[in-house]
Amino acid sequence: MHIQEIESRLRKVLSKQNRMLGLAEDEDREFTTAEWKCYRKLDTEGFDLKMRKEEAELNGGNTVGPIRPSAGFVPYETRDDEFRFDPAGTTERDYYSRYIISGLAAMPHDAVIKNEQRALQAELDVQGGFFVPRAQIPGYIKALDATVFTRARCTKYSIKANEIFAPSLDQDPAEPTWQSELSSGNLDDEMRIGARKIHPHPLVERILVSDTLLRLSSVSPEAIIRDRFAARVGAVLENSAMVGDGVNQYLGLFVDSDLGIDSSRDRDTGTAGVVKSDDLIDIASDLPAQYRKGAVWIASREFLRRISKLKDGSGNYLIKQDLTSEFGSTLLGHELLISEYCPGSDWNTGDYVCIFGNLQHYWVVDALNLRIQRLNELYQATNQVGFHLRMETDGMPVLAAAFKRLKLK
Repeated sequence: MHIQEIESRLRKVLSKQNRMLGLAEDEDREFTTAEWKCYRKLDTEGFDLKMRKEEAELNGGNTVGPIRPSAGFVPYETRDDEFRFDPAGTTERDYYSRYIISGLAAMPHDAVIKNEQRALQAELDVQGGFFVPRAQIPGYIKALDATVFTRARCTKYSIKANEIFAPSLDQDPAEPTWQSELSSGNLDDEMRIGARKIHPHPLVERILVSDTLLRLSSVSPEAIIRDRFAARVGAVLENSAMVGDGVNQYLGLFVDSDLGIDSSRDRDTGTAGVVKSDDLIDIASDLPAQYRKGAVWIASREFLRRISKLKDGSGNYLIKQDLTSEFGSTLLGHELLISEYCPGSDWNTGDYVCIFGNLQHYWVVDALNLRIQRLNELYQATNQVGFHLRMETDGMPVLAAAFKRLKLK
């Protein structure tokens, strides 16, 4: 499929959605169940077409292959490096791929085992597992960032130390006062500088992979593990970035905390149980101007469903279709990101329903010691191989002023 055909089909999808919204608006009613199901189906089709469009752009507008399952994902055969696993190779990456496919027990020569252990081993295999080679860790992290939009937009650090400190302004200085020409002014004693400690915590995941798939010579074994890792771990991290309590996990954007975003950055809706245009305009206006560039909205599908027909004073929909945004929509000129892990799906009084802010002020810290252990026999009966993955990461908002949340009254 050529890019012109993709764009044409995408325009038709958006046109159908706009007609559905217009009909419901003219009849002053909500979508029926069937209409909403159709609208969401069009959403999915539009997302798939957007993925095809990106593929076409990468291929100079020519025909493209399968649709990518998520933004940023690259199929095994089109990885951005030229590595090809050599079963007899002696590079660190060959040793790592050989370990993924067969483990140490299947290695035929003691000399190879020693080299492999020297390149990969953190502890004895039966006691701890193996580090992913340092050169390959960025590939794992990149795949994870493509899966979790919070990580893709935040400020990230990779460290060898146990923790990192982020300076914070805990209390503003006193306001200046007018003085005479020769006066030096008052000495401020109110400003307080604090620090936010970010300490990577262990995150453990177990992945099952077909033994037959691992042994296919046309597929990079590390690519298989990397993408399974990104899909499984990505879901956990996105949930944590939304509602994590900060105890051995990320501190979430929707958590009221003095260490992250406190209640001073909350605004209640003007009407009980309803989000109106004025509420969203007020939220956007409350965010200081220096943080608005690059700011995004984050909300649930329920939020999207309820505000899809809201208009401004000129009769224009607040939500606009935008092919350049990851999820295809903008709200008041800023990208609207939808997460399955945002609160507000039940739409109860007191629930947070959206947040508007600049994710550059959400910090994520990864320790460079991603480790994988191959479980050789545990799943042998089902022709599968288990991989026990362990990484250490932490994240939190470091500047509350860069965010504003909306809560149901």
